[in-house]
Amino acid sequence: MSTVLDSHATHLSFLLDGICRAIQLTATQQEDAKRKYEAVSKWLADPHSALQRFNPQVFPQGSVAIGTTTKPVGREDHDVDSVALLHGSFDAMELYELVHDRLREHADYRRILEPKKRCLRLNYAGDIHLDVLPAQPRRWITETGLLVPDRELQDWSPSDPKGFIAWFGHISRRPYREIRLGVEPLPEPEDADAKSPLQRAVQLLKRRRDVFFNGNQDAARSIVLTTLAARSHGGERTEIEALTAALDSMASEISASPGILVVLNPTLPDENFGDGWDANSYAQFERFVRSFRDEVSKLQRLSGPDLTAELSRMFGERPATRAAEQWGEHLRRQREAKRLHVSSIGLVTAAGRGTQPVPPHNFYGGASNP
Repeated sequence: MSTVLDSHATHLSFLLDGICRAIQLTATQQEDAKRKYEAVSKWLADPHSALQRFNPQVFPQGSVAIGTTTKPVGREDHDVDSVALLHGSFDAMELYELVHDRLREHADYRRILEPKKRCLRLNYAGDIHLDVLPAQPRRWITETGLLVPDRELQDWSPSDPKGFIAWFGHISRRPYREIRLGVEPLPEPEDADAKSPLQRAVQLLKRRRDVFFNGNQDAARSIVLTTLAARSHGGERTEIEALTAALDSMASEISASPGILVVLNPTLPDENFGDGWDANSYAQFERFVRSFRDEVSKLQRLSGPDLTAELSRMFGERPATRAAEQWGEHLRRQREAKRLHVSSIGLVTAAGRGTQPVPPHNFYGGASNP
């Protein structure tokens, strides 16, 4: 941490770190997600299942696989994304129905099963849903390429979730895991402090999107935000730097695009993550990027209660308040250890030449006698 403990850059960085910690899934939510994923995966890969002759492989994808999950906002769910990879020769809808029928054989899953455009969703009571993406290999294009059924097209669509996980992991310094036979476990949850600046910037992007859109179904997809943030990443060392770089790059790409922005999968150029946008939803994405970019610029000019209030508006009162309380506790510990000193220009700093100790504060209106 910087020696100028209350310098604006350090204060803002500390608060954003605290917000990232506060929007992490709780241990209970993580354990619940793990339990549900393992149960569904076991059901799909059961040796007595009709799917067994297709050598099923089940593995996680999306936010849970790259370490960018966040707590849901309001009535929103958090999701666990998985792939059910079957080996064989299928028509697109035949493969979809094979996985669909297997899930329907389970009495509990049948009641909460919702067919989606490409995946099969299990809507659990509470704040979680689990998506299962049926797929078959497409390795003649890429080593990890897949074909997934699309119900609207009644045909195949290309995808490469493992390739994307490896690409993001390389940029954010996360290890790549090969697809394994059978069921691949969920990654162990990472502490917020262990996450890279890019991972935390993606979490902040997603959290601001959730608050900004407040349940609007036209909100930008997480994979779009993640891709745009990652491909703009230049090794920034803090989340505020990574977030600023991402938003600046997004604004530039929007300005340069003659129409709706195409967001290609970096490992599979014929997959466009932005294919779900229409004129209205894309206009809302543009508005979100412009607004968030202005807000981040404003954050860097605010301090004290004004900064906390703005963070509360942007990311939610609870995580911002918790982060501010942690900052106050940090300063209290530093003060009691006599590590805070006042410089000649009034900054509170670590001990150094030309500084005087800050006396302990009693929090009732004045400083205590040392």
